[in-house]
Amino acid sequence: VASVAVEFVLGLLLALALVRNFQGRGLVMLILIAPLFISPVIVGQFWSLLLQQPYGPTNYLLGQLLGQPVTISWLTRTPWNFIAIITADVWQWTPFMFVILLAGLAAIPDTLYEAADLDGAKPRQSFVFVTLPLLLPIILIAVTFRFIDAVKLFDIIFTLTRGGPGTDTYTTSYYLYQQGFEFFHLGQGTAGAWMFLIMLTFISFWLVRRLLMSAEEGVR
Repeated sequence: VASVAVEFVLGLLLALALVRNFQGRGLVMLILIAPLFISPVIVGQFWSLLLQQPYGPTNYLLGQLLGQPVTISWLTRTPWNFIAIITADVWQWTPFMFVILLAGLAAIPDTLYEAADLDGAKPRQSFVFVTLPLLLPIILIAVTFRFIDAVKLFDIIFTLTRGGPGTDTYTTSYYLYQQGFEFFHLGQGTAGAWMFLIMLTFISFWLVRRLLMSAEEGVR
């Protein structure tokens, strides 16, 4: 939930900033969406190298910024391990939100903003009463698909924390992997996988149904 929320906010801010053409816009967009095409395992290894104590550069850079030594155990101490996981996930998947929301913003006719401007609407009012209502179906699509994918988080957990310390950063996917492929509790792992599939199916069905209802209301 935290990852999807942060990704949505950052993606929306980036989309609002880049919806208009300017010099160098293509290069900026290319840099922003690059993490989306990297394997999650590589992303986990990349952030592990950055955050690993004492060899990663993160603590050194923070120490230089704060003017005092920083010795944060990003991967082995709570709540820093959660921050590390969310940071890695947000870095990779914010471009997904950004691309979808940017497409939604680009589809809104400029004439609506011109009409709002003629009626004396300020930029904030145009955003609340023009942009958000028209963008809501796209927001629901982005959040729905990203949330369904985030529930299955495994790769970054596997490469960053291995579910630790202890079981603090376990996810359902990592727990089932460990039960089935490390402890060889095949019956328990299989039963858990079926339960996870059924739960995810119901959640997906509910989210998609809400999405379709919102789209129908928007059309009306």
